[in-house]
This record gives sequence, C-alpha cells and structure tokens, in this order.
Amino acid sequence: MWGLLGIIIGLVFSLVGWIAGLAVQIVTGSGPAGAFVIRHPMELLAAGVLAILAAHVVWG
Repeated sequence: MWGLLGIIIGLVFSLVGWIAGLAVQIVTGSGPAGAFVIRHPMELLAAGVLAILAAHVVWG
C-alpha cells in the first residue's frame, strides 16, 4: 500500500518537474519546445481551441 503510494507520489513529482522544465523552455525560447512555440504559435492556439471543444463534447 505505502509502496504504491510512494510510486504515485514520485510519478506526480517527476511529471511536475518535467512540465516546469517545459515551461522554462517555452518562456525563454530555448530548447526544442521553446523553438516550436516561437515558430508555430497559431498551430498551438488552434490545437488549444480544438482541445477545449473536444472536452466540451466528451464531458457535455
């Protein structure tokens, strides 16, 4: 039980760390994520809008 809880907490913290690293790349424009955001902002905006619409359809 506690081992499973430890694994879940570890995965959550690693995911948060990965997202934070990605956010730093996006904000600073460095790395592959930042370069993609700088080159393709409209595609990301369209993907976000489609994701919101899909969530509305799925969850009503």
